[in-house]
Amino acid sequence: MPTILYLVHGMGCGSADGSPAPAGQRWSDSVVDAVNWITDTYRLPRATVLDPVPSTPPAGSDNANAIWVVPVSYHATFDDFRRGATDRKAKVNALGIANLVDAYVTELTNTDFAWVNCMDVLLWWADTVQARTMATASILATITRADDLARQVPGANIRRLLVSHSLGNAATTYALRHLGTNAVWAQTGGFEFWATLANVAPFLMPTADVYSPPLLPGQTGTLVRQMCNVYHEADPIPWLMPWRPWRAENAGASWKDAWKLQSVIGNLRTFQTLGVAAPPGRTPDIMNVHGFANYLMSAEVSQALAGALRGASFDTQELAQLNVPAAWQQLPQLTCTKTQTALADLKRAKDVYVQNCPTPPGDPVLATAGWLERLLRAVGLLLEAKGKCS
Repeated sequence: MPTILYLVHGMGCGSADGSPAPAGQRWSDSVVDAVNWITDTYRLPRATVLDPVPSTPPAGSDNANAIWVVPVSYHATFDDFRRGATDRKAKVNALGIANLVDAYVTELTNTDFAWVNCMDVLLWWADTVQARTMATASILATITRADDLARQVPGANIRRLLVSHSLGNAATTYALRHLGTNAVWAQTGGFEFWATLANVAPFLMPTADVYSPPLLPGQTGTLVRQMCNVYHEADPIPWLMPWRPWRAENAGASWKDAWKLQSVIGNLRTFQTLGVAAPPGRTPDIMNVHGFANYLMSAEVSQALAGALRGASFDTQELAQLNVPAAWQQLPQLTCTKTQTALADLKRAKDVYVQNCPTPPGDPVLATAGWLERLLRAVGLLLEAKGKCS
């Protein structure tokens, strides 16, 4: 072994002024806590966190059950942009993005939340020369560094698992397509399991880049063996363009039948999660409907990931003994002091947000216009919900 679990963050993991996060508040801290809760709940060995990836394998890596958790950060390029922004609006306008109207610039720059979250997405999408290139290089460097480290383990039989969140799905998709051009990686067997949480890749990338090999699971020579795509019932972010969310039917004429087949076979699964909880010792926030850790600890994702970590699914009897629903209820649960119906209200607002977006004329699978306006509105829904909850 070991089994390597790569975790790729989404939007908003940097800071408004580009400064490093203080200890205990890095994006990976709560996510690693969530992974530890999963391994404890499913009675798996505790993972060893490699952040940064060391030069020599940690003790115990030759154990057949060894698990490495590797947080993959790529937000440094976005932080560099914000660090030099003494005038936020001028900094955004200097990007020279066509059709970026003043109203959008104002929304992007007026609050720290939008400045950190939405600007990440805009930079990755628009600045393909610098921001996207640097983000891709960071992702590939961390993945290959950990993979090379695992090869130092005597008799290593490496297993690779991957979980990406939000913007991280687009960034990871782009990076995996680069790996797919590497003949050596194509021969490694790639990733046994890939979970895409709150996937926004279809809104930011061409359809062929999202759905065509090497990403199609279960095929000879591709990089992914099994995949699951996950939504939260109250999360508006995966619905920036409701005619074009991640699903097999949107893979285009060339690939949709192949994706549908993988769904029938069981190599592709789609989940919708419910509720809001936090890892032990942390406090949940209603905005965690889009949170990495909350997605991870859901019954659907935790079971799929735990099965992938041990290399075998859990049967009905095992699940009954583990009683994961009861363990999840023991986690810190969302409490809204202002309005007890805040979460239900957010779900209804998300549903209205989806329903009131008209499908564009022509081929909706190819239509990409309006995602930034929709992102700003989705973030607005989350902020409104926070105001009603706490």
